[in-house]
Amino acid sequence: MNEIEAIEIIKNVDICCNSAETARDLAIQALREKAEREKGCIYCRERKPILDELGDLQIDDTDCTLWFTSQVEADDIYEEHTKINYCPMCGRKLSDHIGEANNMEEK
Repeated sequence: MNEIEAIEIIKNVDICCNSAETARDLAIQALREKAEREKGCIYCRERKPILDELGDLQIDDTDCTLWFTSQVEADDIYEEHTKINYCPMCGRKLSDHIGEANNMEEK
């Protein structure tokens, strides 16, 4: 069951008191936010660089790596990378995406 299916089931639950209605509404809101977050953003889906004054960051979602690149001088480029589990911009879990991509390639 995905988030959208869960929302539809929760929406159809009979509500008998205000606190249950509030809990239902919060659950629906949380599931909608999770579904939206799972879509990703331009930084983790399209590898758009995240720019700042020191250089740029780029997310490589094929291996859950965040790359930092900075050009110190005209011919001197500094690069560093680190493993990450979530996109720092939208919060999408990167490892789930990799598992899905690997499963599709195997089929």
